[in-house]
Amino acid sequence: MLAGGYGVLQHYGLDFLGLADPFPDRAGSTLGNPIFLGSLLVMTITLTLAAATATLRGSPCTSGYCWRAEFWALVLLIQLLGLVFTVSRGPIGGVIVALAVFMLLMGLFAGWRDLGRAGLILGVAVVLAGGIVYFPPSPQEMRASRNLGTADLAGEVSPFDRAVSVRGLSDRVDIWRGSGRLMLKRPWFGFDDPSLPWFRPLIGYGPDMFRATYLLEGQPVGRELEVGANHAHNFFVHQGVEIGILGMLAALGVFAAAFLTGLRQLARKRQALASAPFSPSPSLLLAGLLAALVERFVEQMVGVARAGDLTLFWILLALLVLQSRSGENLQKTRDPVVANPGEGSSRRQRRAANPNRLTSNPQFLGRVAVLSGLAMVILLVIWTRDVNYLRASLLVSAANLSFEDYDLATSLVRLDQAIALAPDVATYYNYRTIIYKNYRTDPPTNSNQECRQRETTRLYEICLAERTYLDNRQATAQRPLHLPSRLDLAESAATLGSLTRNPDLIAEATRTRQEAVALAPNSWKLRTGLADFYIRVGRPQEALPVLVEALAITGDTPNSALPIYLRGRIAENRGEIPSALADYKDALGRFEALGPRAEPILIQRGKLYAGQGQYQEAIDDYSPGPDADDRAQRPCLPRPGGCLQRPGAERIRPGRLQPGPGTQPGGRPSLE
Repeated sequence: MLAGGYGVLQHYGLDFLGLADPFPDRAGSTLGNPIFLGSLLVMTITLTLAAATATLRGSPCTSGYCWRAEFWALVLLIQLLGLVFTVSRGPIGGVIVALAVFMLLMGLFAGWRDLGRAGLILGVAVVLAGGIVYFPPSPQEMRASRNLGTADLAGEVSPFDRAVSVRGLSDRVDIWRGSGRLMLKRPWFGFDDPSLPWFRPLIGYGPDMFRATYLLEGQPVGRELEVGANHAHNFFVHQGVEIGILGMLAALGVFAAAFLTGLRQLARKRQALASAPFSPSPSLLLAGLLAALVERFVEQMVGVARAGDLTLFWILLALLVLQSRSGENLQKTRDPVVANPGEGSSRRQRRAANPNRLTSNPQFLGRVAVLSGLAMVILLVIWTRDVNYLRASLLVSAANLSFEDYDLATSLVRLDQAIALAPDVATYYNYRTIIYKNYRTDPPTNSNQECRQRETTRLYEICLAERTYLDNRQATAQRPLHLPSRLDLAESAATLGSLTRNPDLIAEATRTRQEAVALAPNSWKLRTGLADFYIRVGRPQEALPVLVEALAITGDTPNSALPIYLRGRIAENRGEIPSALADYKDALGRFEALGPRAEPILIQRGKLYAGQGQYQEAIDDYSPGPDADDRAQRPCLPRPGGCLQRPGAERIRPGRLQPGPGTQPGGRPSLE
């Protein structure tokens, strides 16, 4: 009720804890995500209805009955509204199916009176929820996206982080197809040798390996097209990828065993459960638990499982076990086994006669010593693996606040402290590289203290580049299959290699880029990035085959604009000016289909026109676009008589340390 209630407050703009920033149009409550809130409420609604039905005893004409009915209708209403305002179709569909199953079980095993009471509570709650959702008191004051009609529930939801959601059923189908190929083919990365390849269909890739392996068969998603889905959006398919066919069958077996056992207990213990004195009808609670299990099953067919809702799911299974045994316990209560009356009294007499017997027993003292040692080990593990990581996360949060104020020195000190407490968290090293990158773009007055002692500006820049490279290398060593970490390592190695003129670092950057392509072989963006890197290091002959592969992936779509542009760059470097101009023109037309103004292509073509003496065409390419006031000025174009436009570049100040493209609510860009 508390979780659903805060979701309702969020929907009406009363988010006093400020938790709705990532999902302004969907209620996420204190769970931070609409899908997680839906996964929680989907397992409590039928239990609430079962508890309400079990407490509605007596005559409906009494005031106490009415007060109880109104109370439970309010509790159920808040949960239903919280679920609807998540706009999560999986949980909503699961609740609809589960309520139908619950009413069916009520009619079969609990009697028509209980069915009528449940129908009364559910009917009142649904009517009130429908009135609130479809007839808000002030619709003109509410955002249009928060009027949750049937079109919103059937269509696409607002896009947000692909770590937890994808838009529409079509994207889920694509993920399921890629996951199916992973389960059957079990591909692996070209730069590594897999272990037990013949056994992988049965045991899978291993826990938490879906994110890394999905890109071997699936298409990259997200704004940068460099990340894959983190979850299969189907619990059983996800288990099939990570722990194989055996794991998927085990997951299905848990649901099947629990549901069939519950039905068997309802059928066999119906009379004993219904006649339990002075207690709510256990058959009602058992029916509610089975319906919650059905809810969970339906929701997880398109949902995302996380630790919080998985914990609640296992609690539901434990309650189901207890309820299924209640009939046996009731029978034991009716027919108690009479114990030997002298046995218990004689034991108590011996304990009273020798109170120090336990403390003087060597076996007892040995058990105490063993348990004390285990307790100390557990406390030590908790302190080092939990408390220190909590302290580190708080330090990172404080570093983020300092970073927003552009206090780089304080932010760096706090990150150092966090890494000392949690040295195996790769993300902290990535955060620290953001600090070093900002130091490199800052004036000398805001320099890094550790690198300031270098004698020249070039040595200072090398020091920062070296620290960035070492941190990226450490992060990649801890997460070797994490694609963004490899890309960061490749870029930092190339930067340090160019500053120090070290061919080994350039070779490492090239190899790391190639391995990144092997991590996501279906990504045209990564192949284009590799080709661009080849061009930058003076190896254009190796870039052409990579561009051909990228164009084979993009086809004749607007996404082919960037590979075609790079092909024009290679033609320009070879002196093939007509081919270069043709590729630039083709790329510009495709970029216009994507929407943004293609500044790099215009600049490059302008330089080419100027080099050919076609200054009017160069001026046309360098003419300001409609959004020129919002951009930094273009670089200087060398030509007789000066520049067409003065150079200028505004340094980008950071937003938050959290990685990922986009801007923060305050309008400040996120540097990563």
